[in-house]
Amino acid sequence: MGLLGKLRSGLSSAAKHLKTKHFKMTAGELVEVWGKLGHPDDVYISFRDDGNRYEIRSVGWVNDHGRKLVEVWYLVEVDNDEEEVSNPDFVSERERLDPGKEVWIHMSEAKYEELVGKHGDFLGKFES
Repeated sequence: MGLLGKLRSGLSSAAKHLKTKHFKMTAGELVEVWGKLGHPDDVYISFRDDGNRYEIRSVGWVNDHGRKLVEVWYLVEVDNDEEEVSNPDFVSERERLDPGKEVWIHMSEAKYEELVGKHGDFLGKFES
């Protein structure tokens, strides 16, 4: 491969890390695919009306006073001057969602291709 071919290949690879894929599903469906996502880095969730994206740390079912809910743990950036925390940039927060709540998952094209290589196209039906 010539220099130009290597440059194109490198740019294509870099672009896959910059392009974002988006998946719309319910919180309950997120629990079902979480086992294949594992403990991913660089996989984000948005579920609030503010449109912010949060890095997911954990997802699972919980029983909350007889109601089956989805518990999502995620990272939130904090202002270091206001809080004393062990990780100076982020704190872990938890939200309990109704299983039917619409959520969006966001990841780079490279992360998506990595997951497809391991598990097949389990997210394809959710892609938007």
